[in-house]
Amino acid sequence: MAIALSIIYAAAMAVWPPEKGHGDLKAFAITSGIGLLHGFGFSFMLHLILHVDAPNVWHSLLAFNVGVEAGQVIIVLLVWPLVLLLRKQPGRIWVSSRAVVAACASLVAMVWVVERAEFFL
Repeated sequence: MAIALSIIYAAAMAVWPPEKGHGDLKAFAITSGIGLLHGFGFSFMLHLILHVDAPNVWHSLLAFNVGVEAGQVIIVLLVWPLVLLLRKQPGRIWVSSRAVVAACASLVAMVWVVERAEFFL
């Protein structure tokens, strides 16, 4: 549930950026924390998928991580031209498009929060 909540928080930061001043340092700290949280989540899932005593655990772990990173790079390469195009548009279009993406990500994350909250009830 913490991962889903961190996605909602990151979406809110995209729509309402932090105040000026130490915003970059704060954003770096928050992004690092969210990255660690997501890394821990993946590690628990990997522990269920991979057998720790398996002889090829390091190969499997490396292949999984390389696959995740390659997937992220491909997504960025596909989306980046659209982002550059939208940034050149008038301010309202750029802000609105960021808000739409953040709202979609938040809605999906809220579904995950509700699904996981049912576990605690």
